[in-house]
Amino acid sequence: MYSEIPIYALLNLFAGMNAMIIGAAFFRLKNLNNAKIGNRFAGILVCVGYLLAVFALTNSMWLRYGGFLKISHDATALLLGALFLDYVLCALQRKPLSAWGYAPVTLYLLMSVIVGESFFERLEIVHLVITNIIYLLAALSIYIAWIAGGLSSGPRPQRVINVECLLLATGIIYALQFIQLGVANSSLLFVAVPIMGACILFLFFGVFIFFRPLSERFVTLAMVKATGKLHVDLSHISTVIREQELFLDLGLTVSGLARQLDYKPRELSGLINDQMGCSFQGFINGFRTDKAKALLIAKEEEQTSIEAIGLLCGFRSRSTFYDAFRRNTGKTPGEYRKQLATA
Repeated sequence: MYSEIPIYALLNLFAGMNAMIIGAAFFRLKNLNNAKIGNRFAGILVCVGYLLAVFALTNSMWLRYGGFLKISHDATALLLGALFLDYVLCALQRKPLSAWGYAPVTLYLLMSVIVGESFFERLEIVHLVITNIIYLLAALSIYIAWIAGGLSSGPRPQRVINVECLLLATGIIYALQFIQLGVANSSLLFVAVPIMGACILFLFFGVFIFFRPLSERFVTLAMVKATGKLHVDLSHISTVIREQELFLDLGLTVSGLARQLDYKPRELSGLINDQMGCSFQGFINGFRTDKAKALLIAKEEEQTSIEAIGLLCGFRSRSTFYDAFRRNTGKTPGEYRKQLATA
């Protein structure tokens, strides 16, 4: 029996099962990356693994492609596109994809339940490919905007290198799928495309994830060799801290922030010292002070005590709040509020 199973089916089944196992493991290995990025990356792995496994099982005639299996396959393919876009957004430190971004998969499941077989049996592979290409183009436009915004100066963090490689790999896979769909009766492409897709994705996962220290060292050495020094623009880091209000975390440390921004603690600390001429705590307290200044003059916070405003802005104690505020403004919080209230 097993001698009749095509070798490509076994390869895809093996690759799919491994991807699902690794993806499930990533849900518990949050220390490898920012939790938001890690969750979406794990979801991508699980989806890719499931699609490869379904392809292997149905095309080797082990299972019939229809009914629940078709619904789960199509829904997973749509979910993969949304997770891909969400991953790019989080890796480039944008706001995560809203619920509307996951609307196609939600709508598909609802229509499959309400309308039934007459709906989901009409959905062809080409429709899934086109939907995911739309997700890919959206992700590509976000990356281009990131480049155009001048946020790519200096060596790219590993998360950005991952995005670039994943965009390239996914684009190649979709191009191959379109060629396959456009060439009639091509058994070679039918076999080759899934295997090539699995190889491309596993090269990405292997080289840039499991051998991450090696790739980081390669990128860093390349930048140092090209420029003579390692330079990173702190303005992008400041923008992310301000927009996501990371400074509100009372227990924020240089190690914690470095992990969220995908830098080494020593690199981030040295960057702040070199470009800002202050300590990490002084750098973060600057953001907290700016937030406190806004709250002190806000009408809705007129009855809020100064100590409470300090806590709301991330200061753990009254003395730290007053010292940082005086250092940044030359006034105490009370003097600042009183002066602007009478102005």
